Amino acid sequence: MRRSPALHFLCLGAALFVAVRLVATSAHPGDVASDDEVLYRAALDLGVDREDRAVHERLARLATFVGEDAAGEAALVDEARRLGIARNDLVVRRHLALVMRLAAGRLDAAELPTEADERAYLTAHEAELATPARIRFTQVYLGRVRHGEALDASADALVARLRRDAVPPERGPAFGDPFPTGSAVGPLSAADVDRRFGPGFAATLDAAAPGTWAGPIRSSYGLHVVWVHERLPAAAPSLDAVHGRVVHRLLRDRQEARARSRIAALRAR
Repeated sequence: MRRSPALHFLCLGAALFVAVRLVATSAHPGDVASDDEVLYRAALDLGVDREDRAVHERLARLATFVGEDAAGEAALVDEARRLGIARNDLVVRRHLALVMRLAAGRLDAAELPTEADERAYLTAHEAELATPARIRFTQVYLGRVRHGEALDASADALVARLRRDAVPPERGPAFGDPFPTGSAVGPLSAADVDRRFGPGFAATLDAAAPGTWAGPIRSSYGLHVVWVHERLPAAAPSLDAVHGRVVHRLLRDRQEARARSRIAALRAR
């Protein structure tokens, strides 16, 4: 078997790893193993590491890296195990822990959410799942770069002109500068408006009367003159509208609870 400096380095690293673990264990004899460690040990007990294709490929690559020249993947994997690579490689350990965590969270058929469960969850989380209040408006944009120090004066003059000439909202954008996302906005929630125009824009927009030109309102990009078309109130969701989100959350919560229960059982063993 060919030897190499990389192999000696790996063996030294493995020895140091074992030494550190022994020192840590002796220094803290009352420490409880982490969930990942419990899951990793369970994977070894069940022989998952012997059957998992990703583990085989990882070990074969590592054995090749340290200079082993065994013929065939199976021989490389066996040699990697003999060298202790399987026990000390963090990628393998984390992968096996993840595989076991997913398995621990598997639900039985009787644990899948029913329609009654979904309706109960919706009732308990109605405010969180409700459609937020939204606003729809048209905006005429004046850019800071183009107008420079004259920006404020240009915006005030624009508001006055749009009002004086009774310019309808569909014609207003022609009096301003092009805006990346267009002039027609919404319906959007306040959070979405702020994400598009910058913090505080939605709050200032609340003071704008519908059906007339209002502003200018300052954004992260410049100034905007707006025409509010409508404000839509928050609405309680129907189960059909949020069915996918409700089922996803129920499954996630139950899988996490099931995983915690099974990990606790493994720890008790």
